[in-house]
Amino acid sequence: MNRTQDRTSDGCYIWATDMITAYPETDAIFCYWAECTMATYNALQDAGNTKTKIIGYDATEEQQETMKKDGTNCLLYASPGMSSAKMATQCVMMMEDIFADKYKRSGPEDIYEMVKGENPDIGLATVYRSLELFTSLDLVKKLDFGDGRSRYELNDHNLSHSHHHLICLGCGRVIEFNSDFIEATREKIKGKNGFNIVDYQLKFYGYCKECQITHPEYADKE
Repeated sequence: MNRTQDRTSDGCYIWATDMITAYPETDAIFCYWAECTMATYNALQDAGNTKTKIIGYDATEEQQETMKKDGTNCLLYASPGMSSAKMATQCVMMMEDIFADKYKRSGPEDIYEMVKGENPDIGLATVYRSLELFTSLDLVKKLDFGDGRSRYELNDHNLSHSHHHLICLGCGRVIEFNSDFIEATREKIKGKNGFNIVDYQLKFYGYCKECQITHPEYADKE
C-alpha cells in the first residue's frame, strides 16, 4: 500500500526507496495515486529491484509506453481508464473466487464470462493482466494442455494435494484425478538421485468414454 502523504514524484520516489530497503522481499506495491506510480516504478528500477511488481491505476501515456517497451519483462501493471476503486474491487473479487477454487482449469475467456455476470464493468484485458499478476506472484498455476489455451488453478504449494489430468483428444475435456503412485516415484527419485521434487505436472492423453464411441479404434476392447 502506498501510504506516503507527499504525493509529488520526489516524495513517492523517496518513499519507495525506503520501503524496498526496509522490505526487500516485497512482492508487489499498489499505488492508488496515478502521479506516484511511475515514480515508485523508477525508484525500484534504480535500486536494481527485479522482483517487486508495481500495480497502478488509470495508466498514463508514459506508463503505457513503459509497459509496451518492456514487454513481458515489465514489472509495471496498470490499465488505461481504470480507477483505483474499480481495479481494486475487481482484483479482490477475482482473488476471492480463485481461493475458493471457482476457476479451476478455466482460461481467461471462461473466467471473464463468469465474472462479468456479477461485475459487468470488468473487461477481458483486466482479467488477462490480473491472471498474469497472480501467476507472477505464484498464487495460481498456469496450465498448458497443448491445445493453445492457457488455464489456471490455485497454487497451494502442497505436493500432497497435487493432482493429475486426463486430456481427451476428441472433445478436449480435461479430467482431474489423484493417485498415490507418483509419491512413491518421487521418493524413489529422491533416494536414488538426491533430487527433491517441489512441483510437477502429469498429463495423460487419450479418449474419454463418450469419444470412444466416435473413435472405436481407441475404444476399450475388454
